[in-house]
Amino acid sequence: MDDWRASHAYPLVTLRTLLQERADRVNAEALVVQRLKRLASVEAKLRRFPKMKVSRMQDLGGCRAVLPSVRAVNELVDSYRTGREGHEFIKESDYIGQPKSNGYRSLHRVYRYRSRASRNAPWDGHRIEIQIRSRLQHAWATTVETIDAVVGTHLKAGGPTNSQWDRFFTLMGSVLAIEEECPPVPGTPTTLSELRNEVHELFGELNVGGTLFGLGGAIHTAAFSPNTAWFLIGLSAMSRTVSVQTYLRRDFPVARADYLRLEEWSEREPGFQACLLSADSARALRVAYPNYFLDVSAFAKSLNRFLGPRSGR
Repeated sequence: MDDWRASHAYPLVTLRTLLQERADRVNAEALVVQRLKRLASVEAKLRRFPKMKVSRMQDLGGCRAVLPSVRAVNELVDSYRTGREGHEFIKESDYIGQPKSNGYRSLHRVYRYRSRASRNAPWDGHRIEIQIRSRLQHAWATTVETIDAVVGTHLKAGGPTNSQWDRFFTLMGSVLAIEEECPPVPGTPTTLSELRNEVHELFGELNVGGTLFGLGGAIHTAAFSPNTAWFLIGLSAMSRTVSVQTYLRRDFPVARADYLRLEEWSEREPGFQACLLSADSARALRVAYPNYFLDVSAFAKSLNRFLGPRSGR
């Protein structure tokens, strides 16, 4: 499984580079990152979909663009829809125009890598997923992952759930959609007053303020150079500590081996997560993956803005 996952690294870098070029043309503030899917996430997905084959899993390698606004998201998506592609387009899932029932909103496009040079032919057919989302959509998604880490829920994976947390994030999906003038999440109140009342009620019942606000962890980062290409993150939700090990691009085999060892160790350590990520800088890494740093500040600002003084913040 690790060999097959690692084989996606080259196609992933190729499609991430194309994504970066297009995103930069749309907005200079676009943030583009990439990651190899965690083995724990692969296992959870296979359990949810017993008939799925790993060889057909479309997001073992994934890259993501986070843009300041929905308008910028639409411009980037249009550049993909109308532009010429060097790789085989498989499908598009628009969860912004049609949000998922749990509140998730983003746009996904899946490609099969196609080589232009014969030396790269062994990677032909590898599937890579591209996610394009706004900052608010990103804040929602990463806060869900933070809650999973801190509270022990399985909101992202759709596993054993806490119905109140489920409902809270479904409602907040609509709150952020309305703020962005996008379609709300199905099954949520149609008036702002009803939506605000239900969010406020769950805010108190779940002690959202006590759970989310003030999160953060001690961060232990290895020295890195401007040429750092890969970041291996280890998050302990119980002790609220984060370790970051860095690697140059040529050191990917070492990063991969360290990643596998850390994943194996994490199976014996409750509340520990490991992930191998790539970003242009440590700052970009934290902005793109705030959940691995227990940072929910962007989501908290939108929540406070919606609830007003009643939130007590």
